[in-house]
Amino acid sequence: MRIPLWKKWLSYLVPMTLEEAASEQNPELSVILDRGRLQLLSGDAIYSWDDLYRNFLLAFEKLQIKERNIDQVLVLGLGLGSVPFILEKVFDCR
Repeated sequence: MRIPLWKKWLSYLVPMTLEEAASEQNPELSVILDRGRLQLLSGDAIYSWDDLYRNFLLAFEKLQIKERNIDQVLVLGLGLGSVPFILEKVFDCR
């Protein structure tokens, strides 16, 4: 989904709801643009701040992910897919 520039600018003044959905598991699910960043929200939690994943980088560095022979990873709470992206692009896990 390409976000128009005017929506990004407006999101600095007021959060903008881009998409809403519901399911049996998640009665409230929304994608919000806030201060130019994407958030995935459920009724009780913010699952993602788009690009603020430094805590995962630090944890993976501490665990020495690059030095381990890892061929499978289970990621719970995928959010916007930033954790698999970090594992693949930063730590070269395929």
